[in-house]
Amino acid sequence: MCRYSAASPRRPAAPGTGVDPADPGRPRNHAARRRDPCPPYGTRRPRPGPFVRRAPGPAEPDLPAGQRHDVTAIGQAVAEELQPLIDYHNCRVHILEGRTLIPVAFRGELSEYQGETFQALLTDIDEGVTGKAARTGRTVYVPNSDLDPEAVQIAGTSEVVESILAVPLVYGRRVVGTIVLSKLGIDQFDEEDLRLLHAIASTVGVAFENARLLDAERRAADRARELLSLSRALATTVGTDSVIDEALAAIPRILPSSEVAMLVEDDRGALRVIRHRGFGVRFGGWLDGVELPPETSAPLKLSSREPFVLPKDLVAMLPPEHWRGEPRDVMVAPIRWGGSERAAIIAVAPSAVETFGPSDLEVASGIADITSLALGTASRFDELQRAYARTRDKLEEQGSGDWGLTEGRRAEHLCG
Repeated sequence: MCRYSAASPRRPAAPGTGVDPADPGRPRNHAARRRDPCPPYGTRRPRPGPFVRRAPGPAEPDLPAGQRHDVTAIGQAVAEELQPLIDYHNCRVHILEGRTLIPVAFRGELSEYQGETFQALLTDIDEGVTGKAARTGRTVYVPNSDLDPEAVQIAGTSEVVESILAVPLVYGRRVVGTIVLSKLGIDQFDEEDLRLLHAIASTVGVAFENARLLDAERRAADRARELLSLSRALATTVGTDSVIDEALAAIPRILPSSEVAMLVEDDRGALRVIRHRGFGVRFGGWLDGVELPPETSAPLKLSSREPFVLPKDLVAMLPPEHWRGEPRDVMVAPIRWGGSERAAIIAVAPSAVETFGPSDLEVASGIADITSLALGTASRFDELQRAYARTRDKLEEQGSGDWGLTEGRRAEHLCG
């Protein structure tokens, strides 16, 4: 039985529960209730000042739709959009490939930084402040570059005292790149700069990874097309020399190397350069006479069937007469055809700090297989041509009228 009759006055609801006193028929928790203007407990209000402005992420509509998955465009957008937010003199954005930090954007506001080049900014993960940020996955702040043992002078730039702030670009738990800001003077960056750079770096890390995945798909598709094109070209190529030339010409379109050569092993185990491409006039003329004796060519391991990378440290140990210029990583793709013939296609890395990754080795294996098959076919065709030439010469020497043989016995006579 109801405790209160219809005529009884309604009890006021407890604060925060029940009905709204202003409208007894409306629940207090209705969606139209007034929101509390105060933020939740623990929320930090933005500090007034120039840093209250929202930093647009580089993967947002600040970039045209066609550039949102372009690593270089993203890096350039970061360098440009950071300028009004953080007062820096130099900005460098790197993407991590293997153990190498590759610059995708760099911007210097003062003449002290105008000497920076792509080659000079290529960084190993074990070198400098940039490498430390990528290696550890943590922010590195150097208030005085003169006092920090990790700081490295960039080739081509003036020696200056600067503050350096390096932040890793992280996707999940994996470092995908870095953003490095520097400014002339001592202790030029504060905590607000660090917080802002962290916020932008989190967005850029995701954008870089998305761009990397899309770029990997594009490269895989491009390489598949080039391999198919090479296979079709070699299928109609006659002669071993033409097959080798066709294969060497296709490699720079598929792999990150413009210096390629073909080496053949003789009965002694020595390697001789029979074809080369991209080494230039000076190196090209020198390569024409290069022969690696068995004791020198041992690291090339042509007995292996899988491509491998010869590190630049081993290349540096080659005698001067067998290698000229700066030591670089060399990829070796062994080739076999016709039974015992052993050879290899070699591709030289573009620079001393670049190397070949697992995907490059897989593609090199495909190139070697296609070339081996084409060389086997071409060598058999060459042998048929030589046999035909020998037969023709013998017929011309003997003369068909002097033999007194029937057509059926002529082949028997020629073959002994």
